[in-house]
Amino acid sequence: TTAASRDYLAKQKTRGSWRKRSEGLKPEHVKPSKQAKHRRNTGGRVSVLAGVTGHKVTVWEYLQKRWNGTVAAECYKKVIKKALNKHRPGKARHKIMEDNDPTGYKSSKAIKEKKACKIDVVSLPKYSMDLNPWDFSLFKNIEDRAAECAPKGKETVGEFKKRLRLVALRTPAKDIKEAFDNIKPRCSAIIEAKGRDIHMD
Repeated sequence: TTAASRDYLAKQKTRGSWRKRSEGLKPEHVKPSKQAKHRRNTGGRVSVLAGVTGHKVTVWEYLQKRWNGTVAAECYKKVIKKALNKHRPGKARHKIMEDNDPTGYKSSKAIKEKKACKIDVVSLPKYSMDLNPWDFSLFKNIEDRAAECAPKGKETVGEFKKRLRLVALRTPAKDIKEAFDNIKPRCSAIIEAKGRDIHMD
């Protein structure tokens, strides 16, 4: 909700850093301490259901309930099916790509609702963020652009959610196309690596 808390949150996302042996454990290469004096209240968090049709973000819904099979089933019925009918009208069945989340998308309730909504799924291997454009590209794209237009002063959670949604819906078509064009070479790289980590990560 503040510039300082947003900076702190960005630091929390660091997973690794290349550095010379001589650089040692400089502060910029170390995760923030869990001690209270080094922690900040970033203002809460949001859970998002996001989707792309063609080269446009067509779904960006904030989830009000804890994610589970029931909520996932509701999303298929009330959000995803509605978006598919709007942006791909006249089709008897629709096909989508989604992640392998067992709590929601792969739950028995969600699978049953997909069948009722006549939605087929492109199955991805487990732990395959390598192949999901949202995971390897689009979410970061949106986060980076949202950071660029962040206010210098304080921002409420409601204001942040409204701004983030506008940023997401305005994602350039060329960025989305580039992300989806990257799926094929990633598939080739994964096959070549025999399922292990690939150089594109």
